[in-house]
Amino acid sequence: MEAHGPEAFLAAAAPRFDELANAYEDPPFKKRNAFRRLVNEVTGIKPLHPDDFDLRLAANGRLVECVLPDWTPLLRGEPDADGNEDQYDMFIGRLDGQWRIFR
Repeated sequence: MEAHGPEAFLAAAAPRFDELANAYEDPPFKKRNAFRRLVNEVTGIKPLHPDDFDLRLAANGRLVECVLPDWTPLLRGEPDADGNEDQYDMFIGRLDGQWRIFR
């Protein structure tokens, strides 16, 4: 597996993709395959600097929201030619002893 490939993210985000499949009444693989296709279109993710982000408790302390100090999403794509950047909301939590992405 490629170091920056989608499979590690898909494994960590399994609860999120399962929720999406349930919500949209899609087969479990549909959203995962859409994400795999998206990975080929993204030009990069902005680097993360620990001093630049906040981790905030959510869901009565069961989840952690990963944000910048202004409450915008921590994960962002590199800007395109028009200056637009994708933003990725992320809530993480523990499931079976491992950190997973839930929302």
